[in-house]
Amino acid sequence: MVRIRTLCVVAALALLMLSPASAGELKSELGAMFHKLDAAMLAGDVDAIVTFYADDAYVMPNYAGALDGRAALRAHMEQTFAAGIKFTAFSGKMKKVWESDGMIYAVGSYTLSISMPGMPQPVKDTGKAFTVLRRTKGGFEIVYDIWNTDQNPMQRGHGHDHGHGHGHEH
Repeated sequence: MVRIRTLCVVAALALLMLSPASAGELKSELGAMFHKLDAAMLAGDVDAIVTFYADDAYVMPNYAGALDGRAALRAHMEQTFAAGIKFTAFSGKMKKVWESDGMIYAVGSYTLSISMPGMPQPVKDTGKAFTVLRRTKGGFEIVYDIWNTDQNPMQRGHGHDHGHGHGHEH
């Protein structure tokens, strides 16, 4: 009987230790990770960028086809930077974070600015993002990443700000 009680107490303690982090703790941990990813984007560091993604990551960026796997993401980012595109500002804000069935979900928004060859001023953009992550021994890895611009390029005066005073100011 004592043995059964001891096993029950040990099992209960183990479950408490394995329970998901509070939303605040989780948001703080993810915030630190996303801050490092933002810095890698600003630096144009493809090697650092891809380390945040799982080997089997599925990424759906703006204005490009879906990227299936870390290798596809690497190729896309290398092409982007080789074309002379440089992030001059890049930041995200998490609005909601939760954990369920071993996966972590983050919903938020982003603000960025990009310089491109042939453009006199950086292009500014805002949008929303949905990211699914899983825990690893060292932290987290992104499994699914979707982001969409808030700008509608078909609406005159509501598209990207090309330095002419149109679009959103940041």
